[in-house]
Amino acid sequence: PSSSSSSSHGHHGDNDDGVSLSDRHLREIQTVFQIFDPTLSGYIDVPTFEVMVRSLGFRMTRVEIAGMVEMQWEERQQGQQGQHAAEADASERRQIDLSTAIQILSKRGYANRSEEDEMQMYFRIFDGGNKGYITLKDLKRVQKEVKEAEKEMDIGWSNESVMDVGAVGDATLEAMIEQFDHDRDGVIDYEEFKNVLEPVLLSSSDSL
Repeated sequence: PSSSSSSSHGHHGDNDDGVSLSDRHLREIQTVFQIFDPTLSGYIDVPTFEVMVRSLGFRMTRVEIAGMVEMQWEERQQGQQGQHAAEADASERRQIDLSTAIQILSKRGYANRSEEDEMQMYFRIFDGGNKGYITLKDLKRVQKEVKEAEKEMDIGWSNESVMDVGAVGDATLEAMIEQFDHDRDGVIDYEEFKNVLEPVLLSSSDSL
């Protein structure tokens, strides 16, 4: 709703329509952004952002993304003195930082996503290659990404992760799959993942 107040998170979560993203939404975008920025450069390009947007359940073409990035870049320059604006080349203007990603996703209605949308988004993060299920290899990959992000940024986000895979061994990861794999096919499918995640999302939404 465009009439909502934007007092608490306006400096980093509002879009032009006045819709504010919650701290939880901002953390989600931040975490996914880091997954797609494995070197932690602070920037991703348009093709990479297109894949990131798709993993979050949105459909945007590269042309749409490039147009919105250009618009965000120009708006940002208007708030500055602009001495660097004329010097920026096309490649620099197409780089997407976290702030730009948040603004674009906010404008695309990220705050209005349903719990089902969020569950599908988390599943796609774990499901490398969009296979339709999560394997031990997928859990190891996410574990590695979480560890690398924490090491580089000196943070402890794994405590807030959907599945805390930041500091466990292979045996624990195998036990995790066995615990959630109700049909005993050796992988976690979406329905099994949903059974794990649903209570987490409900509890986090209740605490907002």
